[in-house]
Amino acid sequence: QTWSPRASLAWQIDPLTRISAAAGLYHQNLPVLLLAQAPGNRRLQDPRAIHTLLGLERLLTENTRFTLEWYEKKYDRFPIDPGQPSLFVVDELFYGNGFFAAHQDMISTGEARSRGVEAMVQKKLAQNFYGLVSASYFRTRFRDGEQRWRDRVYDNRFLLSLQGGYKPAHAMEVSARWIYAGGAPYTPVDAKASAAAGRTVLDAGRINGFRYPAYHSLNLRVDRRLTFSGSNLVAYLSVWNLYNRKNIAAWFWNEAKKKVDVIYQYSALPIIGLEYEF
Repeated sequence: QTWSPRASLAWQIDPLTRISAAAGLYHQNLPVLLLAQAPGNRRLQDPRAIHTLLGLERLLTENTRFTLEWYEKKYDRFPIDPGQPSLFVVDELFYGNGFFAAHQDMISTGEARSRGVEAMVQKKLAQNFYGLVSASYFRTRFRDGEQRWRDRVYDNRFLLSLQGGYKPAHAMEVSARWIYAGGAPYTPVDAKASAAAGRTVLDAGRINGFRYPAYHSLNLRVDRRLTFSGSNLVAYLSVWNLYNRKNIAAWFWNEAKKKVDVIYQYSALPIIGLEYEF
């Protein structure tokens, strides 16, 4: 059993403006895949986090809202493998980057923190248009078993999202979404060790020491709606990554070419579909 108190409050300054604050203590169970790797792992403590948030909300027009939020999260009790002290085991487990087959004799001394600010402007559907713009800047880091602070694998630092749509009539809709994200940290491939092993071996001395190029992509969708008695049929055409951006997914050791090679995320991808609503 765990004790997880939380509190929040809000102050309505005027009919258009509200300030809010919240704080809480949270606990998270460790993944079963990690607990099952060794009997001793079952004695690890559940990671916990203290969340703090401050927010401002302002109604700009009857259908347009602006929000600004600051947050901080402090984590502790994360598992650390003394045999691989520079790793943040939970992140490596979820991303499939594990350096050894199993983590044993771990200790619950890992720490992490995340803080950032996010702004958003949202326009609800009015006069056939709707849209949302959001931007955030954040840092998320962990302290390893050697007491050094490192970037976590999803520390993109900057995110920007633009999305919206146009409905000239009830039966038609055109929508789009553009996303930009700063380059995420990654651990480079150890070319010499990979060549000797005949597989991808990451450089344990440079954990999350490099960053991918920035990610960005545009998705476009057109819907045509047919209305029946009590139901709807929606036909749509969607194109993901419309301008065919070559976003890097990962680096790996290409055994056939005997060199470090790259895997790209999906290229421009058209999708045609039908949805029946009832």
